[in-house]
Amino acid sequence: MMKIEHLAALIACTVTLGAVFDQAFAQDTKKINKWFADIDSKYPNLRKKTNVGDLQDPGKIQTPGKFQHPANIQAPQGFKAIKTTSAPCSQRFLIGADTLFEFDKATLTARAEETLSVLGPMIQNVGAHPVTIEGHTDAVGTDDYNQQLSDRRAERVRNWLLEHRVVERKAVSTVGYGEKKPVAPNTKPDGKDNPAGRALNRRVEIVVDTCKGLDEPAMTTAPAVTPEAQAASSDAATAAEPDKEAAGESSPVQTNAPADSAPPTGSSQTPPADASSTK
Repeated sequence: MMKIEHLAALIACTVTLGAVFDQAFAQDTKKINKWFADIDSKYPNLRKKTNVGDLQDPGKIQTPGKFQHPANIQAPQGFKAIKTTSAPCSQRFLIGADTLFEFDKATLTARAEETLSVLGPMIQNVGAHPVTIEGHTDAVGTDDYNQQLSDRRAERVRNWLLEHRVVERKAVSTVGYGEKKPVAPNTKPDGKDNPAGRALNRRVEIVVDTCKGLDEPAMTTAPAVTPEAQAASSDAATAAEPDKEAAGESSPVQTNAPADSAPPTGSSQTPPADASSTK
């Protein structure tokens, strides 16, 4: 009988405790739900689901392409492209051919004007003197081809200077040296190509002869003949002439000799016009 009473008391206690715990749990649940409600009101997008697209497979790693060789260094233009050197009786202006022409060509590039426009006043500032334009190439190609290329490049620079009235036609000349006068080795000591050296050899040089002037008169008369020299020349001619009378021949007598057949002694003899020499 006692056992039944104890069991009933235990059951009643359990029910009482369960009711208490259910009430406390219900209160905690309300608090938790209220907390979530507050969060949702403050951050409405926090609990929204976002659609995530399909994960893409990573692409294949691309094989790197071939490395490109660096382009040629841009040739300087304007004042920086002109090198000036002075020597007795000459003023020399050196311009790299790559500044004026494309490789293997004799046509002035669009940028050549920038350098030649600076060169013109520099030549004129030296004064009125004869000018020679030299063309030079590197060693690539045959000797004949390089010779012709250097000639054409020198001529093209000459024409530009004439077109822009930098020099006078009578005082400017050209000469091509091809590959004959290098200023740097065309090849390296091991025999490999030397692009930097070849670039230096491709050039045009403008040389001003500062010891000669454009106003110097050309030599049009022969040196004066002295009386002593005239007599010595006559004696030599007489000794060399055969004795015509001894041979039975009579010497012809010259009459009415032209006035200019023999200049008077001590005067200067004037040669024909096409025999005169010029500087």
